[in-house]
Amino acid sequence: MKMSVFLTGAVFATLLAFASLVAVIVYLDPSSGDWLTMVLFYSSVFISTAGFLSLIGLIARRLSRKSRLILSINRQLRDSFRQGVLLAIILVVTLILQSRSLVNWQSLAILIGAVGLTEFLMSRYA
Repeated sequence: MKMSVFLTGAVFATLLAFASLVAVIVYLDPSSGDWLTMVLFYSSVFISTAGFLSLIGLIARRLSRKSRLILSINRQLRDSFRQGVLLAIILVVTLILQSRSLVNWQSLAILIGAVGLTEFLMSRYA
């Protein structure tokens, strides 16, 4: 995949997800909504966060001198997307736990450990 095609699609999808997040917050009020409102809210948070973090990760990789010399562009795209999605999973799960008043240091440690192990295994065997 060409980098320009990926960047165009990723920027467009991220902006669309941010717009849908704003629309859900303004028009549907997630704090007092039904299950469909919550699904729309959390999915738009996930997509917008994953897109934003993927783009930030890709920019950081492209600016890194060491990364430019070692990794191909396809690998940089794959790694930044994977890490953006995993970080977005941490955020959304934390928000869901917070909405149910279940956030404590043990649950966050388990979540971060599970995502960290997933990242380790995916980066090692991908």
